[in-house]
Amino acid sequence: MVPPLEAGSHEQPARVMPGRCDEPVRTRCHYKLLDVPIMECFDEDRKALMPLPSTRFDPIRWGSGKADRYGRIEIDSNRYLAGGKWHGGKLVAAAGWDSVRITDPSSGEMIAEYPRRYGGASSTLQDPALVMPMLTARPGSWKETPIRPDFPEDVRAWLDQADKQRLHDSLKAIA
Repeated sequence: MVPPLEAGSHEQPARVMPGRCDEPVRTRCHYKLLDVPIMECFDEDRKALMPLPSTRFDPIRWGSGKADRYGRIEIDSNRYLAGGKWHGGKLVAAAGWDSVRITDPSSGEMIAEYPRRYGGASSTLQDPALVMPMLTARPGSWKETPIRPDFPEDVRAWLDQADKQRLHDSLKAIA
């Protein structure tokens, strides 16, 4: 029965709604104090309010897990790549509403950050910079690597035709 709110952007309702919400409070009178506007009844309450925190609240959920043999960690049925160097190691992840940050628990250093994915997906979110060291260690996996389509077509064709040593050296140079 309530008509949907129409707005040109997400910021527009935030500008318009506070004024529309305060209007009835200014014009209507309190139900017990018939001649006093509702807004005046809350002056004492406003004086007692505490100030807002000085730092921004960042709602995140911390979790820890062991990386699999490829250096992936699973968070909410989705896999995120930390890198082959972390295979079998314990990692800590901070899952926010828009991002997932993977950190080293011993140093607190951020290893990788990805956009948050909701729902179960079969693919792994990965950063090509984290895949390249694994690829240089095993250049034979070049044709099956999931970042292969990210390379420009001419570079991909050149790497496809390279012999084993040239492929290793080229991938090492790229990494």
